[in-house]
Amino acid sequence: MNTGPGSSTANRVKWAGYHVIKSATEASNFTVEKFIAGGSWLPATGVPYTPGL
Repeated sequence: MNTGPGSSTANRVKWAGYHVIKSATEASNFTVEKFIAGGSWLPATGVPYTPGL
């Protein structure tokens, strides 16, 4: 999921409850469509967005 300079997750925070998202399936739960139901209200704003990954 993470690519490019600085994308290594090895030195990320070690907070309780924090974990690295390792799959597209898990990440999809945090998309505009699923996380904030953007498809139901964003089109009316005129703001361009991508509903999924």
